[in-house]
Amino acid sequence: MFWTVVLQLLIGVLAGLAFADTPGKPALTVILERNEILAGQTMSFSVWIENATDAKIINAALSLFGPSFLKIGTLDQKGTCSTKDTIDLDNVDPGSTLVRNKLCLQAGSSIQERDENLGFGVSYSLEKDKKATAGALVSEKKVSIGLFGTESVGGVSLRLAAYLIPGTFFLMILRLFGPKEWTVELGATESVTLSIFISVFLFFLAAFGFPFLQLHFAGIGSNISAIAFLTLCGIAIALAFIAVCIANRRRNARIVQPNDNLPTMIQKALRAAGGNFDAVMMTADNKQFFGSLAVPTSDGGKILLGWFQLKMPIGRRRSKAEGLVARNEFVKLAKKAARWKIQPEMVDPVKVPENGGLKAGGNVWMYFDEKAVRSAAERKDLEGSKPLIVG
Repeated sequence: MFWTVVLQLLIGVLAGLAFADTPGKPALTVILERNEILAGQTMSFSVWIENATDAKIINAALSLFGPSFLKIGTLDQKGTCSTKDTIDLDNVDPGSTLVRNKLCLQAGSSIQERDENLGFGVSYSLEKDKKATAGALVSEKKVSIGLFGTESVGGVSLRLAAYLIPGTFFLMILRLFGPKEWTVELGATESVTLSIFISVFLFFLAAFGFPFLQLHFAGIGSNISAIAFLTLCGIAIALAFIAVCIANRRRNARIVQPNDNLPTMIQKALRAAGGNFDAVMMTADNKQFFGSLAVPTSDGGKILLGWFQLKMPIGRRRSKAEGLVARNEFVKLAKKAARWKIQPEMVDPVKVPENGGLKAGGNVWMYFDEKAVRSAAERKDLEGSKPLIVG
């Protein structure tokens, strides 16, 4: 028993002495700037090579083992990444460590969104007594490619916000300042879906209109900076207000204001008719009133107009005006008459039914509140009547 213990102690001592004399192995350490990269982005990394052997490391070269849209390279003084297939490293003396900074990892504009295990490999040769032995080192790093990233606004990913908030701003402005006719109730799902569609459209618009933003669409992995995000929101707000201004201008061109004169009222009524120039009936307090046109007012009511004519001397202008009447192009006719300074004159006022027919009500136009009902006249004695004729 005693000799067994002595033998085990002797073996342990001899083994320790043997391992103490055995040189170590080279070691590779890769330090990444961060653990995620997006389409078109560049991030820096450093490489440490520790030579724990008694030989010199020569011909060391760094390579990347990963997807083809990721490349390694070196950073110049301006911070530009020059990609290469392999990067030559300096020699490493025995017992020393090589630290190589200003290395970069660059993602292409077209990427595949996923988590990837990247392999950073260093091939080298150990030189001792003028003899060289080949070797290799590999360091594995997990990197998220094209995912939402860490930049955020209000705790939400900046890239996710860029595909939702600009469209939300656009819809919000339309609802607050747009015409009442645009007020459409949308559910939460519909609103979010529409906001995303609008935001993606704005993204493409900004990418083509503002090249300095360097926007490249690659799904949720697109490169979105804070400046680009604010620019997208600004474009959304500007376009929304432009759309509101155009819509309100078109709406005001079809709505009678309190200070509008009769020629302006007729032009707005012709625009509001939208090409339907059949006679109109207004029903209020169980009474019927007939006219040529009905135009909405700014307070929600309606104005019913009678029939009018434009007195033009015989000549080229009269021929043009008669042609416009024949083609039912009354809006264009009213514009030309205003430019020629020819005012419409009443032919027939608003009419009311009497003894199976119609009689003049005595008014060129009549106002009705929002309770009045508008409908088609549907009377044979009004078929084919024109709201504006040339006399």
